[in-house]
Amino acid sequence: MIEIETEVKKWGNSLAIVLPRNKIKGVKIKPGKKLTILIPKESVNLNKEFGSLKKVLKKSTKEIMRIVDEGWD
Repeated sequence: MIEIETEVKKWGNSLAIVLPRNKIKGVKIKPGKKLTILIPKESVNLNKEFGSLKKVLKKSTKEIMRIVDEGWD
């Protein structure tokens, strides 16, 4: 997985991001390639949401992502 920090830009009536060539060098990304991008809805304080790390490690990745997206039940 590659982490890229980039700026969101206006492109017509849409928003766009640019993948800098130097960041994706050696990765097989070409025009038309479909990517999945995770965008947080808002800042999440993981300590507030999950408490101790020991409590979090008992949950599956899917459950943790659901909690981050929807909030703690």
